[in-house]
Amino acid sequence: MPSFRYSRYVISREDLGSWLTDPPGSSATSYPGESLGLPQTGRGSVAGVGRRFLALWIDWGLCYLLSYILFDAHPLWVLGIFATEQIVGLSCVGTTLGKVIVGLHVRTVRSHGKSAVWAKPAVFLSIIRTALVCLVVPALIMNSDRRGFHDVVARTVVVTAK
Repeated sequence: MPSFRYSRYVISREDLGSWLTDPPGSSATSYPGESLGLPQTGRGSVAGVGRRFLALWIDWGLCYLLSYILFDAHPLWVLGIFATEQIVGLSCVGTTLGKVIVGLHVRTVRSHGKSAVWAKPAVFLSIIRTALVCLVVPALIMNSDRRGFHDVVARTVVVTAK
């Protein structure tokens, strides 16, 4: 009978904070997205924080307007419409209306150290990503590749389309 090793199942502080650091054995990167095999500038490069924030506000504003027209702008309806738009948009075409307006796409990442794939996220990963975006805090904390906790968990990256 195998012995139970408690230390194997304990989560350490290093485990929780490891997503903020570079993977073991890798050197520091000179620009966001280099470790993912993305270009430094142009199409396919990691999107800037300003464009991502603008796309979020456009999406939220459109969802608020729709909620105002249909449901008198109840906050839960705004959040529900926003979550639905994110899940459907990301899983069907890999973007949302706000991201289209500012020229962004959400793409999957195979694994750390390999290039991003030009494919939209799967439905399950879109649901996880959207749930974490709706919690707000995970989206505010970013690593050196400008990927928030929601992107790391969903294995996605937001890139420029133009």
